[in-house]
Amino acid sequence: MNLFRKLANRTTPIDETALHYIWLSLACGFASAAARELISAYHGAGAVYAEEDFSSRTDLSEALRKRLSEKDLSDAQEIYKACREKGIGILTYECDLYPSRLRTLTNPPAVLYYRGRITNLDCEPCVAPSVSRYGEEVTDWFGYELAKSGAFVVSGLAKGADGIAHRAALRAGGNTVAVLGTAIDRVYPLQNEGLFSEIESKGLILSEYYPGCTTSGASFPERNRIISGLSQATVVVEAGVNSGALITAKDAIMQGRGIYAVPGNVGEDNTSGTNRLIRDGAAVALRARDSL
Repeated sequence: MNLFRKLANRTTPIDETALHYIWLSLACGFASAAARELISAYHGAGAVYAEEDFSSRTDLSEALRKRLSEKDLSDAQEIYKACREKGIGILTYECDLYPSRLRTLTNPPAVLYYRGRITNLDCEPCVAPSVSRYGEEVTDWFGYELAKSGAFVVSGLAKGADGIAHRAALRAGGNTVAVLGTAIDRVYPLQNEGLFSEIESKGLILSEYYPGCTTSGASFPERNRIISGLSQATVVVEAGVNSGALITAKDAIMQGRGIYAVPGNVGEDNTSGTNRLIRDGAAVALRARDSL
């Protein structure tokens, strides 16, 4: 008996829409603009799967047209099964709870996997504190005050400032969303295992990378577009000119989101990025409520 039939014999019915979106995301690849183009052109992943002839789609690579024509659901079925076994939720581009702010991106994730408490993020103020190196006290202060004011603090669960922002939001009794640069079932870094569990029980963990997915260093800047895309504003606390925090800020600018920067000492490398953001038009944030 094949996997699809085994799944079909279970009490819970198979979500074929989810299967088709997982299939499409695998075919197009992560952070690909092709998925959105296909979803828009055919009005959903199910219709893309039903299409037999992609020869007229010269905007797609030959390799992608071949993958779309093969109609191979086996990998999607394995991922779907793994999500069920591990209690991982699946949000597709068509889901009501899929954040509509992400649909405005040129390369939105076709699928988001989640753990924790799913909620309608469109109805919540979401702010992404972004910091490069030190700035720990300011990040903690901003994260706490943002959460205390009712904002969802969105960050990446990385070591250092990301963890500080998440912990501050939880300490305030507020809400936080962690967007992973790794598979949804992988805790990275391992030192944040306890924080991962706490966010899962009290907040929300998101990733476009399915359970067991092998990721690379490039996955982290890729996920930054989701952090800024979910957020109505990004607050850069401290950043050098080549920092990862500025990648998030640049994504936010391209997405038309609000950009706020905490000014730093002139001439110091670790604040030169934030000061340049202010010079180039970012709003100054001297306290958390400035961004709210």
